[in-house]
Amino acid sequence: MMKKIAYLTLLLVVVSIISCKKNDTTPPIITLQGSNPDIVTFASQAIYADPGATVIDDFDGTLTYTTSGSVNMYSAGKSVITYSALDGAKNASSVMRTVIVNAAPYVSGFFTVKNYIISTYDATYIDTLSVRIDTTNVINFKRFGTYENATVYGTIAGTTITIPQQTVSCGIPSHSRTFSGAGSFASDSVFTINYTIADSSLVYSAHGNYIRN
Repeated sequence: MMKKIAYLTLLLVVVSIISCKKNDTTPPIITLQGSNPDIVTFASQAIYADPGATVIDDFDGTLTYTTSGSVNMYSAGKSVITYSALDGAKNASSVMRTVIVNAAPYVSGFFTVKNYIISTYDATYIDTLSVRIDTTNVINFKRFGTYENATVYGTIAGTTITIPQQTVSCGIPSHSRTFSGAGSFASDSVFTINYTIADSSLVYSAHGNYIRN
C-alpha cells in the first residue's frame, strides 16, 4: 500500500512538472549591454566590439543568445545586429541594436587644398573640416572651393563624401554661390572632391585635392 502511495505521489510530481513546463508561454528577456544606438568612429577598430547582452528566463534562468548581422568598421552608415534567444519551452525573443559607423571624426581636421578648375591649377589654400555635433556622418567645410566663408557641408556614406546642392553667401565680394559635388576617401590623409559651382550666370567644374596637415 505504501509503495502504491509513493508511486502515485511521484507520478503527481512528474505530471505537475510537465504541466508547468507546458504552461511556460513567457519568452526570455534580452537586455542589451552598452548603448543603443551604438555610435562608433570609422576605422577606430578593425572589428566591431559588440557590448553583448544578457538573457533571463522565468523558468530556465540565464540563457545564451545568438546574433545575426554585421558591422563594417570601414563603411560609414547604419547597421543592425539582432540578438535572439529561445527557452526550454521554445518561446523565442529578439532585440535589435542599431550601430552607426560615423566617419565625420575620421576625416575632420586641417587640410592643405590644391584647387583645380577642370584640369588647370587654380590656387592652394587651408581648409578646416569639422564635425557636426548634432548628427553623425556630416562634415562642415570652413572654406570650400577657395572662397572665404564658404561654409559648405558634406554628408558621408560608405567611403563617399557628397556635397548636396547648397547656396551660400561667400567670397570677396560676398554674394550667393551654389555648390554641389562628391568625392571618395581611402584614408583620412588624402582625398579629392569634385564639385560644380554656379556663380551668377557662370557654371564651372573644379576639384580640390585635400592633404592633411
